[in-house]
Amino acid sequence: MQKDKLTLRETLQKNLWAFKLFYHQYPMMFWSTAISRILQSIIPYIGIYLAAQIINELSGARDVERLKKLVIITLVTMFLTGLLQSIVQRWNNACQGAFYFKRTKFYSDKMLDMDFSLMDEQHTHDLRSQITQNERWQGWGLTRIYWIFGDLINAGSKIVGAVVLTVSLFTFQVPEEGGKFVILNSPWFMLAIIVVLIMTTILSPLCSAKASSYWTKQAEDSKMGNRFFMFYGFMGMERARALDIRMYRQDKVCDYFWKNTDNFGPKSKIVKYAKGPMGIYIALGSVISIIFNGIVYVFVCAKAWAGAFGIGSVTQYVGAITALSDGIGSLIRNIGTLRSNAFFLRDAYEYMNLPNEMYQGSLTTEKRSDKKYEVEFRDVSFKYPSSDEYALRHVNVKLKVGKRLAVVGQNGSGKTTFIKLLCRLYDPTEGVILLNGIDIRKYDYKDYISLFSVVFQDFQL
Repeated sequence: MQKDKLTLRETLQKNLWAFKLFYHQYPMMFWSTAISRILQSIIPYIGIYLAAQIINELSGARDVERLKKLVIITLVTMFLTGLLQSIVQRWNNACQGAFYFKRTKFYSDKMLDMDFSLMDEQHTHDLRSQITQNERWQGWGLTRIYWIFGDLINAGSKIVGAVVLTVSLFTFQVPEEGGKFVILNSPWFMLAIIVVLIMTTILSPLCSAKASSYWTKQAEDSKMGNRFFMFYGFMGMERARALDIRMYRQDKVCDYFWKNTDNFGPKSKIVKYAKGPMGIYIALGSVISIIFNGIVYVFVCAKAWAGAFGIGSVTQYVGAITALSDGIGSLIRNIGTLRSNAFFLRDAYEYMNLPNEMYQGSLTTEKRSDKKYEVEFRDVSFKYPSSDEYALRHVNVKLKVGKRLAVVGQNGSGKTTFIKLLCRLYDPTEGVILLNGIDIRKYDYKDYISLFSVVFQDFQL
């Protein structure tokens, strides 16, 4: 990947741009995802809370009427929330079905909207190819933004729900008869527990985020590997290449690259990272997560043993705090992913913001019933933006509608360039092209090109 580092400002700018682009193009996708992820995160908490109330009643007063009410409320609530989640998920699945085409449409619309001269540049096609390779490699770029959006909504909902269910863990007091466990009521002890939980909660996802950062270091090799795979892996299936493959033994070229390309094999960089620092960070994150769970269980069980709350609440608090840890961890990991993804968004951002520089004009073309149109090339010279040599030099010619004109020349002499200039796919580097004595650049662009019916040399029916 690029060796230069992204600033925080550029990271935020690129990701916000991507979020806005997606939302503007496909708002239903975002709304359905947001609602679906919120329900997916919140509904389990409802089940945890109601189950805790039933267990508390069973282990406490055992009031039959209250148990009946709790069971009925639980069944009805879970049925309704499950039904709602299924409906929203169905909506979201329908939106996801069109996601690939919507994503592709972003780039297609941009390609169709840009000046032909800009579209014809090699740099434009290189950018588009780079974007495709980024997406094939772990879905980086605009595709990743949608995944991150869903994960961020999920993480935020988990955190809010967990906080609501966990607050009472710290407010319920151990009774005086709890003996030495009364220390659990101390504000300082509570603060220490909270600090330890926060530290372990943050450290684990930070390790995971650090491990994930090694994927971006493998990006260049992986994108090249994908290019080899997509070309050489499917070349033998292309009917148009069948003659060349047999005549020039291109199968041997494929075989050479398969044997000498190891972007994903046991000797690749990503495998070395996995065996080294990447694996260490993943293992360390897992160890910290286990320590966190141990602290949670000890603290919650100690308060329950001392009589601060019922046995059913143990499942509530353990589940809620574990979910809180998952939510915070997911939030931190996705923030790290946003930073990594910003590198890949650079290509998409540059491509989507390529500026059109061709003047569009405003005059309407003259609609003549007698079809008396005259086009004049007056001392026209042209060289392509990426070239220092002129494709045409000092061309002077007049074309009248109704008369035939043959433009003859060797390959590379500028015949196609002449037609491109006539149709105003390019503007002359020097000189001027006139339609009935008026510079064609002054005419409305779409109005002018509608005058022509062109059959290009590489046409297909």
